[in-house]
Amino acid sequence: MAAKIPNFQHCMTLMRRDNSNHQEEGFHLLQAHAAHFAEELMAEFRAETDYGLKCWLLELLGHARSEKAFELFKEQLSVGNLSYRDWAIVGLQKLNTKESRALLTERGFNLR
Repeated sequence: MAAKIPNFQHCMTLMRRDNSNHQEEGFHLLQAHAAHFAEELMAEFRAETDYGLKCWLLELLGHARSEKAFELFKEQLSVGNLSYRDWAIVGLQKLNTKESRALLTERGFNLR
């Protein structure tokens, strides 16, 4: 039996709570279904102002392995924020397309 897809907004509400257990619960609920929510995760990333939550959203997008996130990852390679850049590199590595590998090589990032 396939796991039930969680409500995206409910998971985001959990991730925004002050309670770390709730935050982790929201993250892990989304992690298992990140591919299903790639567009929503990208929209949340663009609208979000909380640094830590933005890192988590990039991490979730890496788990999604969605080609839709390529341009967002590409942007984050140049923004100057090392954590965003690092999560973008991980996302591009997980994406593992010809285009993502070429971009990482072009920018001088080691492929794992």
